[in-house]
Amino acid sequence: MNPLRAAVALPLLAAFVAAQEPEEPTDPGYRVIGSQVVVEGAEQWAAWQAPEGAAVVGEDGVSPRLLQRRTNVTLNAERFFFYDGDQDTIYGGVRIARSGAETAELAIDGDPTTYWEPDPTTPVDDWVLEVYLGRSVVVEQVIVRFAAEGEGDPFLKFRVRLSDGDDFIERTSVVEYFRAGQVNIANKDQREFVFDVRPQRPVPDGVAGEVVQFVRIEALDSDGPRGREVDAYAYAALPAEEKGAIDYFRRTVTGRVLPVDELTWIELPDEERGPVSYFRWERPRLAEIEVVSPGENIVLLTQERINREQGVLGNVLRALTTDGNVGSESLIKPYDPLRDRN
Repeated sequence: MNPLRAAVALPLLAAFVAAQEPEEPTDPGYRVIGSQVVVEGAEQWAAWQAPEGAAVVGEDGVSPRLLQRRTNVTLNAERFFFYDGDQDTIYGGVRIARSGAETAELAIDGDPTTYWEPDPTTPVDDWVLEVYLGRSVVVEQVIVRFAAEGEGDPFLKFRVRLSDGDDFIERTSVVEYFRAGQVNIANKDQREFVFDVRPQRPVPDGVAGEVVQFVRIEALDSDGPRGREVDAYAYAALPAEEKGAIDYFRRTVTGRVLPVDELTWIELPDEERGPVSYFRWERPRLAEIEVVSPGENIVLLTQERINREQGVLGNVLRALTTDGNVGSESLIKPYDPLRDRN
């Protein structure tokens, strides 16, 4: 046989044989058992047709996707993620906690009885908590709740800063913030603060809020060892680590009281001894950060599965415009009216 003919015939024969092989049947998404139609497991539920993203498929069945209004977007931040420039996966949640990192997640767990507690003996500049929401959302309000009376103290002074994360490219990126709220007057009693977020760019009338990916809480001042004044008996009962300052005063002949050190106070005659003030240490405890959005990002939720399965290269334009990340972008060619295409 001619070798050239054989070389041509073999691939054709292989293609013919492959074409004759029966295709494996696709799972119809159910089994018929007697008079019953049985659907078992997530794979069979996934075989049923539904608009992309409209159904949530799990091992226990399928349910319609719930879209909520006025949501606290910190509660599910950890289920969203971002691939940075080094292809590291960065999940939503606490990104920075300079002090008290072991309790930082408790500030976004939805439980007002738990709290983030920075170490009161560290510099107040370290009382910083930054939360990455995992995606871009429109934020209308930020609500800051401190521990209840008797459970802890609010920050004496603090501010809330936000960022759209437009320049968040990799884990080490330095993002730019705008201020959403600030408490400049020393506060020891108010436990809840509500800050309305104003648009930072031109928007139509009636539009509230701003696009946000990062929320940052920064303490600005502290009374440290003079957190709260107590009487001498309460002071004596405090644990050693909670015993704060003791201030001594001298009383002048005009009735004025002047601060003095302990040794000077002891040596004063009785008529010149002024009051003694006892304090416990400040206990800064942030119970909850609530970041309020008017609703879910429907595009992100409905395209999330297909983007994850196909990756960016599956459809670059769709992936980068529906990933919920305002910092990602896709270049679009200008429209050519002569060729009727971009």
